[in-house]
Amino acid sequence: MKIIKCFLIFMFFAKGFANAGTPKKIITNISNINSLSLTFDDGPDEIWTPKILDILKNNNVKATFFVVGFFVDKYPEIVKQIVKDGHEIGVHTYTHPLLTKVSASVVASEIQKTINAIHNILPDYEIKLFRAPYGAMNDKIKEIVKQFGLKPVWWDIDTEDWKQSSSALTIKNAIYASRYKVGIVLMHDGIDAPTMLVKMGVIHNTKLNPEIRQNKKNVVKFLKVYLPSLKKDYLIEELIGV
Repeated sequence: MKIIKCFLIFMFFAKGFANAGTPKKIITNISNINSLSLTFDDGPDEIWTPKILDILKNNNVKATFFVVGFFVDKYPEIVKQIVKDGHEIGVHTYTHPLLTKVSASVVASEIQKTINAIHNILPDYEIKLFRAPYGAMNDKIKEIVKQFGLKPVWWDIDTEDWKQSSSALTIKNAIYASRYKVGIVLMHDGIDAPTMLVKMGVIHNTKLNPEIRQNKKNVVKFLKVYLPSLKKDYLIEELIGV
């Protein structure tokens, strides 16, 4: 009877998150509903992504990296390393626009160019997941994403690691304070993509947020200091694009 009750509780939570538009996840330990998936946006970054990969590898943790296509073209070896280490890659557009403010053709182009960038270096890699910049989507965008055979992914826990005021401790507190016991955690392995793309002269006429921090030392320190204890408190799983 206890086993049946545990299974019903699990199905309740799983159904709730499926309805929220997040990918299904495999729960390998049904008695432990404290389950997290770590995700990283706006990379790859030549400095911070390798540091994050090293820490994840040392802790035997898999994550999902939502990559910006321009940076995929710029840092192909880092993308290869992400996949080699057993992590999953998802599409985060080519130049990180606010998709709800651009045309359908631009949305499709941003997705296609990112897919092409990934397949130029990983021709056999099956891309399954998509995360919109800023999480901004509408029905039009959802339909375009679906046409590419991708599954849209949002998040449950926003660590706000992009803020100047963010620290390893605030990231840790955001996770532990969350009401979600089965959730997708949003972090960034790259410095704010629009900021970097403006500096590189790739995009123009974009008002930059002065709150953006210019490094990911906070994320690296969080993973170094708190990931081992996080593994004890949560079952950390990778997302599955189904």
